[in-house]
Amino acid sequence: ASIAEGDWWLAGSRDDSFVWRWPDGTVFWRGGPDGMSEPGVFVYWKVGEPNNASTTLPGPERCVAITPAEDWNDRVCGILLPYVCERTPQRP
Repeated sequence: ASIAEGDWWLAGSRDDSFVWRWPDGTVFWRGGPDGMSEPGVFVYWKVGEPNNASTTLPGPERCVAITPAEDWNDRVCGILLPYVCERTPQRP
């Protein structure tokens, strides 16, 4: 596996039809760079993304990473990156 400096994994991924979902099944994007977000859903793709064109590893880019600029990039899922977790806040 390759390492991409500065990016962090988010939990989003796509299927073969380029439908992007979060782990709970919520669709947030349909298509490539000219695709569309679902109504009322936050997306922040880097300009020209998701483009399914890896310069790091061969293969399809099916997973979402956040970049140092805090925008999103689709990446080959086999890249070694730290990851961001979501958790429910606990009341004191």
